Amino acid sequence: MKITLCLPKNPLLKSKHFKRRNHLIYVQAEGQQDAITDPHGNKLQAAEFRNLRDRAGAWIETDNPATVCRTLALPYNEKGITLTITKAP
Repeated sequence: MKITLCLPKNPLLKSKHFKRRNHLIYVQAEGQQDAITDPHGNKLQAAEFRNLRDRAGAWIETDNPATVCRTLALPYNEKGITLTITKAP
């Protein structure tokens, strides 16, 4: 699954973990809650995504919005989570 957190260019944006385009990882942990992380293991939380979206215009591009929304415990039609169809190699 492809997940990219996108941030518009904004000099006022202050985020601890994220750059302009961030390839995130879906982690299925047996016996634990699934998570979406950056390559360093920092988890993206729903509140952090909403803060980045509302304050800086961030959005998530993914080929599986339902799984992203479920993992972040957000409604399926959450604003800022968009379907991106990628071509097979």
